[in-house]
Amino acid sequence: MHYYDLDALEKLSSKIGFVCSRKSADALEISILDGAVLSFENWRKEQDTFIGFKTTPWHTHGEVMLTFGDASYVEVNELEVLKGIKSGDIVI
Repeated sequence: MHYYDLDALEKLSSKIGFVCSRKSADALEISILDGAVLSFENWRKEQDTFIGFKTTPWHTHGEVMLTFGDASYVEVNELEVLKGIKSGDIVI
C-alpha cells in the first residue's frame, strides 16, 4: 500500500507558496485558492488513501488519474498534483 507522503506534501506546499495545515498525523489540508482546500488523508486502518476538495463530492484514492481525449489518461502522484496545479498544467 502506498500512503501519501504528507511530510513531503507539506514541504512542497511551503516551497511553492500554498498554505497548508496538518490536521493530524494522517491528514493534511492545502489551501490552493481562496475557498479551495485540497485534503490528503491516509486511512491506515482501512488501508486506503483519500484526496479531495473539501465541500465537494470529488475524491480519489491512490494516484490521481487525469483523462484527456477519448481514451487517454495519465496517472500522477500526490506531489505531481500540487506541482501541476501550481504550474497550471492541472486546472481546477
